[in-house]
Amino acid sequence: MRALASEEVDKAQPVLTCLEETFDSQAECDAARLVVRCMYEGGLAEEVKDPLTLARMCSVAKRWASSSITTSCLQRLIELPPSQLPPEQLVLVLQTLPDSFDLLPEHKKWQKLLNSLLGQFGDVHAVITSAQLRTTFQQLPFAAAQQWAGSDTLTVDSENSVVELISLWMAGPGGQACSQEQKKQLSCLVRVQHLSPAL
Repeated sequence: MRALASEEVDKAQPVLTCLEETFDSQAECDAARLVVRCMYEGGLAEEVKDPLTLARMCSVAKRWASSSITTSCLQRLIELPPSQLPPEQLVLVLQTLPDSFDLLPEHKKWQKLLNSLLGQFGDVHAVITSAQLRTTFQQLPFAAAQQWAGSDTLTVDSENSVVELISLWMAGPGGQACSQEQKKQLSCLVRVQHLSPAL
């Protein structure tokens, strides 16, 4: 009888599956804690305003298929003043954001903000002549480099300068990691009719 009772207790106990999650850094682990906090509190804490933390939270929330938290983090990023996203910080945020978040409704607002932030690289001659801007530009992920090259607001002395910067980007980490198709898309944005024969 005791054995039967013990068997029944064992059957009644649900089997709990242990899910393991691995993070690459302490910062990503901290972002995951903030995402869990969002889940329990039903929203993003008011004090979370660091752009890189928000980007990491976006990435973790995307991994955990929590679209509402991804949306909240992206919305908070959009609301940040541009002064909080200088070139170096912007690059880190763009490298951290998940690639497939472009289906969110806030994506268009983010793209608009990104256009204005990429204006920091809008003067092509200034980027070419400034070692710091050049290095930062080279770190841009493909989507940002593509958006930059397709902008109608670039200030150029000649289209050759645009080719020079695209070549510089392709030699950097983002360019070396991108596919042949992406490189082709980028080169298609060069206004060939404005190139100098000297190139």
